[in-house]
Amino acid sequence: MTTPTDPTDEQIEQWLRASRTLEDAPDWLVERVIAQGASTLAAAAPQPTLGEALRRVLARLVSDTGAVPTLALGLRSAGPGTRQLLYAAEGRDIDVRITPASPAGGGWVISGQVLGPAFHGEVRLAGEGIDERAPLDDSAEFRFGPVPAGRWQLMLVGHGLQVELPALDIAAA
Repeated sequence: MTTPTDPTDEQIEQWLRASRTLEDAPDWLVERVIAQGASTLAAAAPQPTLGEALRRVLARLVSDTGAVPTLALGLRSAGPGTRQLLYAAEGRDIDVRITPASPAGGGWVISGQVLGPAFHGEVRLAGEGIDERAPLDDSAEFRFGPVPAGRWQLMLVGHGLQVELPALDIAAA
């Protein structure tokens, strides 16, 4: 009977190199694992209920310059014909401004900004047969107009949250 000989350094080096190289799995196996993983993740993810999908919040009016005489605000206020409203909801302030679209009185521009924690989404303006949407820009600002005088509803829609502002009455100039 022969006794085994110790491997040489070169043989050990070859075995180590061979053990470090990995073979690719066959394509059919990779596709099968990916398909199983996707179906498992979809089954494991809890589906939100309707109440969890979109939580509705009513904003509270904090300030309205339309209810204050112009002289009380001073000369450096928002400007002639401009109305500024400030709402609060969910730790955020919503600054809304209503300005004449032109000096001749061709409607109104409704613009604003969401202040506070980041809010990504869109703003909806509905009323007078109009239903428009505008995405919030990087500064969380929005703009609609010109729109005619009348009763308008503003609503912010973001990830899982819908903030409704009280109805906005814009009188004819």
